[in-house]
Amino acid sequence: MEVIFLFGMLVFQIKLPFTTFGVLIIIWMVSIFSACGFGLIIGSFCLWSPSMHMWSNLLASLLLLLSGANYSLEAMPVWVRIMAQCVPLTRGVELTKAIINSEDYSKVDSLLTQEFLLGCIGFLISLVMIKYAEYLSRIKGTMDLD
Repeated sequence: MEVIFLFGMLVFQIKLPFTTFGVLIIIWMVSIFSACGFGLIIGSFCLWSPSMHMWSNLLASLLLLLSGANYSLEAMPVWVRIMAQCVPLTRGVELTKAIINSEDYSKVDSLLTQEFLLGCIGFLISLVMIKYAEYLSRIKGTMDLD
């Protein structure tokens, strides 16, 4: 990951102080943790659907749209910004942009804590969904949960 980031810095001529790399790596690791919780929710939800690929592609596209990675959240309607606060990566993208663009570290603690808690909630929800899928498979005697 760092090699790709360094390559991007060379191509786009981004200059960052060496001290920002540690903070950025922590932000990205917490964001990855949160996205993994969301991904596990998608994976456990797909146990109930025969069209697993459609759901996973749809939800992954929504995640990219709502995270602010591809499109600025300020340009989106208010209801989209509210929804964006419920998905992972939004805070990580916001923090990364703030640090790279203006070296603003003022929101790191609060937003990183929110992102970590969202990841924990995602893992807990997915655990409940997987346990329920296991329960249904034992009741029906099959893994076909339709």
